[in-house]
Amino acid sequence: MRNWILAGAVAIAAVATTGTAHAASATEGSQQAATVTNDSINTVITQANAGDARAQNILATWLYTGQFKDKLPQDYNKAAVLWARSAKQNFPLAIGNLGLCYQFGNGVEADSLKAVKLYERSLKKGNEALLHQQEKIADGGNVFSAIFVGHCYQDGVGTGRDTDKAIHYYTIAAEKNSVPAQLRLALLMRNSAKPAEAAKWFKRAMENGNINATYMYGKMMLDGTGIQRDAEQGFNYILRAAQAGFPMAEYQAGICYETGNGVTQNDENAAMWTQRAAAGGVGAAQWAAAQNCINGKGVDVNYPQALYWLSEAVAQKYNRQFEKKFAPGQEDTWLDTPFGTYLQGMDTYLNDHDYEKAISTFKTFGKSKMPLAKTMEAIVMADKENPKANPKKAIKLLKDAAKTDALAQFTLGKMLESGEGTEKDMKEAVALITKAAEAGMPEAQCYLGDMYYEGRGVAQDYTQAVALYKQVLSQSQLSQVSAKRLAECYDNAWGGLQTDKEAAKALREANYTDYIPATLKLIP
Repeated sequence: MRNWILAGAVAIAAVATTGTAHAASATEGSQQAATVTNDSINTVITQANAGDARAQNILATWLYTGQFKDKLPQDYNKAAVLWARSAKQNFPLAIGNLGLCYQFGNGVEADSLKAVKLYERSLKKGNEALLHQQEKIADGGNVFSAIFVGHCYQDGVGTGRDTDKAIHYYTIAAEKNSVPAQLRLALLMRNSAKPAEAAKWFKRAMENGNINATYMYGKMMLDGTGIQRDAEQGFNYILRAAQAGFPMAEYQAGICYETGNGVTQNDENAAMWTQRAAAGGVGAAQWAAAQNCINGKGVDVNYPQALYWLSEAVAQKYNRQFEKKFAPGQEDTWLDTPFGTYLQGMDTYLNDHDYEKAISTFKTFGKSKMPLAKTMEAIVMADKENPKANPKKAIKLLKDAAKTDALAQFTLGKMLESGEGTEKDMKEAVALITKAAEAGMPEAQCYLGDMYYEGRGVAQDYTQAVALYKQVLSQSQLSQVSAKRLAECYDNAWGGLQTDKEAAKALREANYTDYIPATLKLIP
C-alpha cells in the first residue's frame, strides 16, 4: 500500500464504509428493501450488464453495502469491478465510490493515492455530496478524510478555497499525530503569516521523524522566524536533514558553510553540500555548483563540470542568469574570460559544427595555460565528422594534456582502445580510463563501469560495475546506457545488490536529456 497519510483510516473503516457509499451514490441504490423486487433487481442487473453506467453504480452500491443481501449477497470485489466499469464511463458517483474502495481496501488493494485521485476526479465532475460526506467522516476523527478535506479547501478542489477550513481539518489529523497533516498544517501556517504556529507544527513533525520538517524547523530557528533565533542549533537541524539526503537542506547547509552562519566557515564543505543539492535537482544549487567549478572555490577548477551544472540550471529557468553573464558591463561577466572562451568554443563545436573556428577558439583559450585547451583542440581535431580530422596530431596533444587533465586521459584511453590514430593498446587504455575515473570524471566512471559490466578489456565484474555506476548516480550524471545496466543489476541482484524492481524502474524511466547544446545556444 502506498501511503498518502499515516495508517489510521483502515481502523475505523467499519464505521464509515456504508455511509460513504450511500452519500457518494446519493439516492441511487439506497432504496428500502421492501420496495425492491427480484424483477427490479434483475432489470438493474440486465442494464448493468448492457453497460449502463448508472445501473452499474446502483448494482455496485447494493453489492457493496449488502443492503439487500437476502436478494443479493454482499460482495466488495464485484462492487469494485462494477464501479470501475461505470467510472470508466465518467459517471461521477461511481468514480467517488471506487475511491471509497481504494481508501478502505474493500474489493481492491488499499491505495490512498488512487483514492485521492478518484475523489478529486469525482468532485471535479460535480459530485458535491462526496465532499460533504468526507467532512462528516473527518469530523468523526478519520485521518485520511481530514487530510483530504483540508486539501480540497486549501487548493479549491470541488469547492472554493477556504484557508480557515483547511486549517481546521488539517488540525484534526495533526492532533491525531499524522505527520503528513502536521507538515501540511505547518506549511499552511507559514504561508498564512502565522510563523509561531508553523514552528510548533514543524517541531511536532520533526519529533515524529519527518526530514522535511526537520529542515524547515532548523531554517526557522536559523533565521529566528516564529521562534527564538539560535543559529548553531538551527544549523544542526539543517545538517541532520542534509545528512538524511533532503536536497533543500543540503543546499542550505552549503550556504551556512559558505557564510559561516551557525558553523565555522569552510569552502570545501560548502562546495560538497552544494554539489549534493545540485545532484538532488535544486536549481539554485546547480547554478552555485557551476560557479564553484568555474572559480575553484572549495573544489578544483573544472570547466566541463561547470558547463554541465549550468545546463542543468538553465533547464530549470536559469536562462536569464546565463545570458546576463555575457552582457557588457555585467558584474562577474564571462566576456573575455577563459571560461567564456571555452563556452564559445563548445558552442561553435557542438552547435555550429565549425571545426576550424572551434580549434581556433580553443587555441585562444589555450592562452590560459589550462590543459583542457589542448584536450578540446585534440577532441575537435580527432572528430570523425571533421573534414580535416587528424587523429595522429590529436594523440600528440592528448598525451601532453593527459599528464594532468582527466578528460584528456579519458579521450586518449578510448582512442587507444579503438586504435584511432595509434596502435591499439588495451592495457594502457584501461589504465588511462581508470585514472580519469579515479579523478572523479563521471563520463569516465560510466565508461569504466560499462567495461566491467561487459568484461571488455578487463575481467567481467558486476560488483566493480555497480560501484562505479552508483558513484555517478550519486552525482546525478549516469548515462542512459549505464543506467539501464544498473537497472539490470537491480533486477537480477548482480554485483552485491538486492533485487529492487522499483529502483530498476526509476533508472529506466529517468530523464537523460543532454541540455548542454541548448544552453550554449543562449550565448549572444
